Amino acid sequence: MENDYKNNKSRRSFGRTDKVLCKLYVSKGAEKWTEVYAVNISAGGTKFISRNIILEENDIIFVRIDVLSGFSEFVFKTKAKISRKESSETYAVEFLDLSKTNQIMLDEIIHANNKKFSDEE
Repeated sequence: MENDYKNNKSRRSFGRTDKVLCKLYVSKGAEKWTEVYAVNISAGGTKFISRNIILEENDIIFVRIDVLSGFSEFVFKTKAKISRKESSETYAVEFLDLSKTNQIMLDEIIHANNKKFSDEE
């Protein structure tokens, strides 16, 4: 299943949310982190907006996801590849090495978050 990310098969099976459930940070070298605005996120990737970092398609970056879920906080770190540059400030990335355990945790948080918001509407 690990090559599924390269073939874009498994990442589409994850839930996606455009509700804010995390703080998202990116880095070119995993040292200096820049906070970006998460447009949406799934266990397979994210789309974000940043005016403070310039990236190109196929760049490999590091992503840190700080998730607040109920009373718990989770921090996920992974390498990611810029799959699309949608504007000078908007990027779509594919997570490259998020562990299966972290994928499942993040997907469950997203599903719970989506359910919470749909119940409130």
